[in-house]
Amino acid sequence: MNKPRIIIGLSGLAGAGKDTVADFLLAQHDFTKMAFGDALKQTEELEKRIKSTVGNIVVTSVHFDDQAELISKLNGHIWQINRRNIAAVNPHSSERGISPYFIDQNINNYGDIRSLHIICELHLQSTIQHQSRSLWGHA
Repeated sequence: MNKPRIIIGLSGLAGAGKDTVADFLLAQHDFTKMAFGDALKQTEELEKRIKSTVGNIVVTSVHFDDQAELISKLNGHIWQINRRNIAAVNPHSSERGISPYFIDQNINNYGDIRSLHIICELHLQSTIQHQSRSLWGHA
C-alpha cells in the first residue's frame, strides 16, 4: 500500500523561517518546494502543479485565506511559523496573515536552526499520524 502524500503550506511573516522549514523538508524528506504567486491565475496554475506532482509538497507562501483554503481542500496542512521580534515588513495585506481557523500546527522558531529542525521533525510526524488517522476514519 502506498503511503499518503503530504502537502504542507507554510504561513508566517517575512523572516519567520518559512524557507528554512521548507529547505529542511526538501533536504531531509524529499519534499517538492512550491510557492503561490500574487495573481489568481498563478494560484490556479499552482493548484494544477500540486495535483500533477507526485510526492510530498511544501508551499512556502500561504499569505491569504483563499490560498489556505486551497491547501486544505487538497487534504493539506497549514503550519504557521512564528518568530519573536519580527514585525510586518510592509502594510500589504499579505502581511496580515491567515485566519487562525486554517492553521493546523504552530511552529515557534525561537531558537537556532538545529532546534527548528527538531521541532519540524516532530510536527511532521504529528502531521503524518493525523493524516493516517483521517484516511482510516479515525480523525
